[in-house]
Amino acid sequence: MNNIILDTNAFIYLMNIEKGKKNTICIEKRLVDDQVFYNLCRDANHLFVTGQTLYELFWQSKAVDHSR
Repeated sequence: MNNIILDTNAFIYLMNIEKGKKNTICIEKRLVDDQVFYNLCRDANHLFVTGQTLYELFWQSKAVDHSR
């Protein structure tokens, strides 16, 4: 399994699962299965938690270095 980057919302979602709470999260009009999400995180080599949203990280990764 690979490494997973979680933004703070996803980390809270994961902690809610750990505490036995039910989550109701939809991504692209599909309900996220708590157990599938938990298993993906559990089986990852490393979990990285960031204070930035994944949207912000994506655009930072697309930044072009014009200094060359």
